[in-house]
Amino acid sequence: MDDLSVMTEIENHHLENGSAVRSMVQNTPRKFHLTMEVPMCLTMLSLSLTGMAMTGMMLVVYSTMNDLGPWWLIVTAVPYSLTGGMIILFTGAFCYVSDVTSPENRSLRMTILGASVSAGSVLGGLFSAHLLRAVGNVYLLLIGASLNVFAYAFTNIFLRESLEGAIQGRLGTLLDWSLVKQMARECFKKRPNFGRAQILLLTVANSLTIFILYGSMNLEYLYTREKLRWALKDYTLYSALSTTISFAGGFLGIIVVQKLLKIGDLAFVNVAYLSMIVEYVVKALAVSTWHMYLSSTISLFKGLSSPLLRSLLTKILPISDIAKVFALMSAIEGLCPLLSPLLYNSLYECTISTFPAAFYMLSIGIVCVSCTFIGLVQYFRRNVSTPYERLQDSPTIA
Repeated sequence: MDDLSVMTEIENHHLENGSAVRSMVQNTPRKFHLTMEVPMCLTMLSLSLTGMAMTGMMLVVYSTMNDLGPWWLIVTAVPYSLTGGMIILFTGAFCYVSDVTSPENRSLRMTILGASVSAGSVLGGLFSAHLLRAVGNVYLLLIGASLNVFAYAFTNIFLRESLEGAIQGRLGTLLDWSLVKQMARECFKKRPNFGRAQILLLTVANSLTIFILYGSMNLEYLYTREKLRWALKDYTLYSALSTTISFAGGFLGIIVVQKLLKIGDLAFVNVAYLSMIVEYVVKALAVSTWHMYLSSTISLFKGLSSPLLRSLLTKILPISDIAKVFALMSAIEGLCPLLSPLLYNSLYECTISTFPAAFYMLSIGIVCVSCTFIGLVQYFRRNVSTPYERLQDSPTIA
């Protein structure tokens, strides 16, 4: 299913959103000094992986006990929910990448991180059904839980805190409400040269991509089954190939196209958005199987929008505000799974007998809004002296 590409971008997308919780950072030649206790990247990674591992093990236990009712299944999700799940994992991961990379290679590193998620999604989608038939439900869940435990162990053994000289916060720091208020204050305060508007426009533009993914990922299979008479096997193959194309397009775009043609991050983001528009038009008008594959080829660079926007934010924001803006982005993206299916499913239900591709038209409209937002940011930054001149931190200028 197209959950593959979703996990990619989400994540590639959902992920990049740093903790709302690093503040008062002073950038010295090779050190970062924090003047207050904060939850670090590794704390966030470890906490989310702990919740995933606990939920995985509880699912294994639940699957072996046939006398437990369905309500006990909800209990297994409690550790995952309380520790933040994938949003906190992605937030910590992208914050970590932002800390340990230079501005020159940050876009590539973030693309690699997103591509790793894509690779895992593709492999999981291709092999999970075969594993289920080979070993059964219980052992499949046990494999998943074991992988989460391995990820937790790897994080704590091999990774080191990314900010040298940082004061490690306590576990309670993660629940400190004052840090949430500080995040909101920093994200919405006035900055010179429409800095606040730039931050919000980039954040919303990125979140709208996630909104589209969550809304359309379950409908695309229904659409292809209705219009092209695809079976689930056909759609799974298409989804895996589409994700692989996006995977390859990310590397090709960053390593070859952007460096050779000297295209800036914002301009390349609009290229990605325009390719998405063409993709949705082709899918809406598709009458044959090859049209769907053509659409995926056309949108070769669509997976770059999220990594490039996040990379741009790390380059133009003051060091102390990067994680706060990433946290705001995560909070907005966390609402997408709740809101977008309501809109998309309702639209599909109303148009399935007349024009089942209507949800693609909705996606085109949303992408056009994102293009407009990126264009406004380009206009606001037309007079900057360097391509990635940082936004200033003056609260007195609108």
